[in-house]
Amino acid sequence: MTTAKSVNSSRIRKPSRPAPADQPTWNPQRGSSMPVHRYRPWHQLVENIELPDRTWPDQRIERAPLWCAVDLRDGNQALIDPMSPARKRKFFDLLVRMGYKEIEVGFPAASQTDFDFVREIIEEGAIPEDVRIQVLVQCRPE
Repeated sequence: MTTAKSVNSSRIRKPSRPAPADQPTWNPQRGSSMPVHRYRPWHQLVENIELPDRTWPDQRIERAPLWCAVDLRDGNQALIDPMSPARKRKFFDLLVRMGYKEIEVGFPAASQTDFDFVREIIEEGAIPEDVRIQVLVQCRPE
């Protein structure tokens, strides 16, 4: 079995178009460079079914939401061999280069590895000014 080559960062295309004029100010996400004009919206391809007792399925998404990458946290704490802080840092840097503005970075209370990683990116100033990080926390009465 051969191993895949590492991601070539020169092939990563960061979103470069300006944000839509009607985009909320809290959403710093830039417009995608993907050729979305090539594809027709789903509601033009599928017959509409009118059901009077529903409301949200009739809503249409006209633009992308604020994407939040959860790859660094989602399920990592359950792996037999979770990602090391160095591997998580490499992945974090990749997500930033890809243009993510919101990144869930870990579950610091679940493992020392996650705690160390979150502390590292904060103390080293690795989080760009326009990127927000999230962590998963437990809610307990105490």
